[in-house]
Amino acid sequence: MKNTFLSLCVLFSFNALSNTLEMANDLFSKRGEKVENSKEAASIFKALADSESDSKKKALRRLDQAKSLYYFGGKVASKEHKKKVYTEAFQSANEAIKLMSSSKGVPAPGVEKSELALAHYQYSINLARWGQANGISASISKLNELVENLNLTNELDETVENFGAYRTLGRTKFKVPAALARLMGLGNFTTEDALDALFNAYDSTIMYVDELGLETSKDSTTTLYLLDVLADLEERGDFCEIFRSVKEISAKGDEFVAKLFPGKVPESKENFKNILACAASKDACDAADIQSGKDFTDLANSCR
Repeated sequence: MKNTFLSLCVLFSFNALSNTLEMANDLFSKRGEKVENSKEAASIFKALADSESDSKKKALRRLDQAKSLYYFGGKVASKEHKKKVYTEAFQSANEAIKLMSSSKGVPAPGVEKSELALAHYQYSINLARWGQANGISASISKLNELVENLNLTNELDETVENFGAYRTLGRTKFKVPAALARLMGLGNFTTEDALDALFNAYDSTIMYVDELGLETSKDSTTTLYLLDVLADLEERGDFCEIFRSVKEISAKGDEFVAKLFPGKVPESKENFKNILACAASKDACDAADIQSGKDFTDLANSCR
């Protein structure tokens, strides 16, 4: 009787955790409907990680927490709030790295390379966003750490998050002045180096859109970042080809965008909206975080 009771308790606890995880995943999937959903999801993932005894499962929930906070951090207004959110996120990802590693860059038993790569990637993107909110000059001491984690991501599994480490390296090399990078002992930080990394991410994720007879990246953030650099370098040919694909996809409406980017629906809608807004007016480029600004607008208007 006692054993039966204990078995029932374990089963009830397992079902409760499963239902809670399902709730958190559902909330995150609805982040585009209400930004608070991502915050609430992060809180649930944190609670699940706190209560989890299995080290790998705990690490996976920490990554879910970091992923949810990354989205939420992009929506809060003040820089101080952003820094607080991204700090919690990269600390959560860092705990996942520790739980998943037997030594630096080496997965613990039972952990796949792709899982540890994702942990390093989540750490990197949240650290990068923290640095942007904190100010590039004030955060330059973290640059080597950021690059090291992105390189580790690529060494473990470069395909993670649609070649996300290359995307983030490209964005970082575009945002951080080469002179500042050199002070940290880092070379290859020119705009051309940024372009190489972003084209690597873009070309590695090309998909063909049959309905429109065109190609685009599976990741709309890669597309936005690449267009920003192409505009800065005044590379009209490549810029116009990619920009036209964005215009044609956007013209098909939100449902079509959701169909093409099922895992990143709110992000893709926002990226395409920002690209078109900056193309229409240079005054909209800052809000879209498009650094090339007027060059982007002028080049977009020159495309036929």
